[in-house]
Amino acid sequence: MQTASAPALRILPFKTNDRVALAGDFKPANPRAIAVNGAAHTTLERRGFLVLAILVAHGLHLSGRPPPFPTGLPPFPRAKDIADLILALKRQNPAVFQGMFDEIDDQAVTSVMSEVRTLFKRLGSHPMLLETGPSRRGFRLSTPPENLSIDLQERIVLIPPRLPGAA
Repeated sequence: MQTASAPALRILPFKTNDRVALAGDFKPANPRAIAVNGAAHTTLERRGFLVLAILVAHGLHLSGRPPPFPTGLPPFPRAKDIADLILALKRQNPAVFQGMFDEIDDQAVTSVMSEVRTLFKRLGSHPMLLETGPSRRGFRLSTPPENLSIDLQERIVLIPPRLPGAA
């Protein structure tokens, strides 16, 4: 389906029907919550919350639903794509992301993805919820966009960087 906000893309079938809900903000002392299929986990650290917020916003954008901020990412963003987006977020919202990802590169993002997989496993999600893309490159939340929700407590401004192959 093509909409005004999302170009027509060949989206691979989703591997799960898990529901993912994020709520909270990025300030160090404030709570951040994730629920997967209703199983709440409220001790999500800031870096994991940011990466999950990016993946949820990305999934919403690809489906034509309004994301909380634009991502400009390809269908399966690589760790480097996500790291570049985090750098743009930090530059454009320094007060919001102060002290988060002081050193950001693709290895830091890959490390957080590993933590997210561990969290999803603890919450009983389908093992393919955090899907690795074709040729083992890139990531996405492999669930239909109607199963994604996000409630951010602060407004994020972002003019996303132009990435090759971006949607």
